[in-house]
Amino acid sequence: MKNFLKSTLFIAIFIVLFYFFSFLCLPKKSVKRFGFYKSSTYEILSEKEDTIDVLVLGDSLVYASVSPMEIYGEYGYTLYDCAGPAEIFRDAYEYFEVAVKSQHPKLLIIEGNMFFRDERKRPKDERAKKIISNYLPLLEHHDNWKHLLLSKDDKIVVEKGYVANKNIEPSNNFDYMIKMDKKTSILDKNVEFFEKLLDLANEYNVKIVIMGFPSQKSWYKSKHDLMEEFASKYNIEFIDLNYEESLGIDWTVDTKDNGSHLNYTGAKKVSKYLGNYLHELGILEDHRNDSKYSDWDKAYELHNKVLNEK
Repeated sequence: MKNFLKSTLFIAIFIVLFYFFSFLCLPKKSVKRFGFYKSSTYEILSEKEDTIDVLVLGDSLVYASVSPMEIYGEYGYTLYDCAGPAEIFRDAYEYFEVAVKSQHPKLLIIEGNMFFRDERKRPKDERAKKIISNYLPLLEHHDNWKHLLLSKDDKIVVEKGYVANKNIEPSNNFDYMIKMDKKTSILDKNVEFFEKLLDLANEYNVKIVIMGFPSQKSWYKSKHDLMEEFASKYNIEFIDLNYEESLGIDWTVDTKDNGSHLNYTGAKKVSKYLGNYLHELGILEDHRNDSKYSDWDKAYELHNKVLNEK
């Protein structure tokens, strides 16, 4: 009986400490405003209200391709990668629903690959990870303990959703947009959630652009053609960076996994293109050295420091 009580007490203490440190590792402002659960799921809630100009919604192609800090450093625009591995449109819509209410962005970029993903075929391990990150946020945000020790400021999310990777695993499949021509379709369930998202974006006066980020695994000609036709139907601009030669993507050095995703050098090229695209739109302001965006200036310094150390 004593051993049972000791075991029970140990488990109880462990659970209490686990959730205590989970709470410490989450951004305090977002915990206070939105609650423990949402703060662990939607990292963007750690940002000050109405400080994000552009949301980028999608799957791993987003957080491998778009470096918000690179764009901020060059233009002073604030972007946030609202993305997850094998993201399904239902989850992306829910993320946008949360983010748009606290940020009121001017532009939403949607990664087009999600339109083709069947949520019923989403890898089981990704479903499990999402559940775990929701209820056990310490596993997702454990690196934040460093900020508790190093800074008195509320924790700064440095990369704003981007996941830097300097690994190089080259590919020589240079004609993938022609040769990898598979049959595919835009799924009705994804259209349903896109239309809900479109209504919400119109309500908040958010401009939408659909974009295909470079990937030899995820994009090919027939998918491009379907997406182009779909976007035209809704009078939305579609930009397929797989066809954008000005990017200068070199698949022998700009991919981390044989062409499936870009690495850091590839992401810098995409981010440079995207920053210039946003600049030409003429709807965003340069926030560099604006006191309201001091956290972004600090994040940019940390971004450069960390990537130079890698």
